[in-house]
This record gives sequence, structure tokens and C-alpha cells, in this order.
Amino acid sequence: MNEHDTDATPDATPEANPDVPLAEIPEPHEESAPEAEVVEITPATPAEIERAEFLIRQAHLLRQRGQNTEASRSLEEAAKIAPGHAATQIAVGDSYAARSRWDKARACYELAMRVDPTNREAESKYGEAVLKEKGMDEALLLHSIDGGTGAASPKAATMLSVLLPGLGQIVMGQTRKGVLLMVTWALAIIMINLMPGGFNGLMSLFGASREEFNPGVLLPCFVAVAAHMGSIFDAASQAKRAQPVRIERPVPPVDKPF
Repeated sequence: MNEHDTDATPDATPEANPDVPLAEIPEPHEESAPEAEVVEITPATPAEIERAEFLIRQAHLLRQRGQNTEASRSLEEAAKIAPGHAATQIAVGDSYAARSRWDKARACYELAMRVDPTNREAESKYGEAVLKEKGMDEALLLHSIDGGTGAASPKAATMLSVLLPGLGQIVMGQTRKGVLLMVTWALAIIMINLMPGGFNGLMSLFGASREEFNPGVLLPCFVAVAAHMGSIFDAASQAKRAQPVRIERPVPPVDKPF
């Protein structure tokens, strides 16, 4: 072979051979992206359904005995035997949901909906699995749907203010007002205890002390009572005016293209 044979084939790039017209340069072959394969679902035969239902019943018995691993294997085997049986897919999805594996549960419920688009149980459980998979807190969702008001409810704010003046305002976000009421009440209580004939003088009115009563203690007593009662009524009124944040009930996925 001649050592110059390697140079016999001309380079067709514009940089190597500027005399080659651009129209004659072949375009690089681009491989088209593979299209998503649509998995066809074959309806389960009566024999497959019977075998799958037996495995589902067996899984329930195993789970009642605490043999969760064996129960999961039975359900997975049932899903392999009758993948085109909606009840089987729902049962397997329930098993995943019980273990909080919401991605697997959602896939099973979705497959059940493809097998039987009119299955309301599959639709309902599919919607719940989607919400769980997205990390939505079920307690917050149900509480908001039922009309809960959260931490700013009148009862909670009022009870906190009964325990400590100003605390109800603080938990509702009115920190400055809450601290002012709390400090005013605390200073009045301190003055009652430090004044001569203060607290002990008040106790002498009920026969619990022999110390002479000091009428000047009535002023801090009035301030303490006013701060306490003002905190209670203000917390209740503010919480009643607070608008609850509601979360709309999610729409069930009934428009799936199955």
C-alpha cells in the first residue's frame, strides 16, 4: 500500500477544502429520540384473576400475623400474575400506601384507572396518593377544609391571655402590644408585693394577715386587673376578626386520558 493513499480521500469540510460548495456537504446524521413506548394492558383471564385474588387474601392473613415481608411478596406476585385486574392493582397500591411509599401506590392506582376508567375507588385513592406524594400535610388540609382557624382561634388566644396577660397577642403576631400588656401587669404585681401594707394588707381584709392595710395598693391592683382583662378581651376580639386561610379541596383526576 502506498503511504500516500491515506491522503487520497479529500476532506469535505469547508475549512479543509474551501472549493467545495456548502450545498454539497452532507449534513451529519441526527438520531431521532426514541418515542415513549405505550405499554398495552392485557385484560386478565378468569384463571389469573382467581389466582391473584387468592394471593391477595393470603397477603391479608400474613399481614394480620405480622408477616409484612411475606405479605408484600404475595401482593407483588399477584400484581405480576394479573396486571390487567383493577382490584389487584388497588390492593397492591394499598400495601404501598400503608408503608408511605406514595410513588409506588400512585403508580398502582393509576394503572387500575387505566384498566377500569370508571373505578371510583381507584380515582379517589389516586388523588390521595398524589397529594401525599407532593408532601401535603393531611391534618392541615382536612382542618382547613373543615373551616379551622389555626392558632388564631378565639378560644386558644383567650386561654393564653388568661394564663398570662399579653401572651394571646404575642401568638397572633402583635408582639409589641403583647409585651406592653405583659410588662404593665408584671410591674403592677411587683408594686403590690413591695409596697408596705400591700399584699399582706390585702390579706388582712380577709383575716389572713395582721398587717395594716395600705389604701395606696389599690392603684397597682386596678392596673393589674385592667391589663389582665384588657388582654383577654382584646385577644378574643382580634382572633374573631382574623380571616382563616383556607385550602381548596383538590379536584379528583377524573379527566385522565385513559
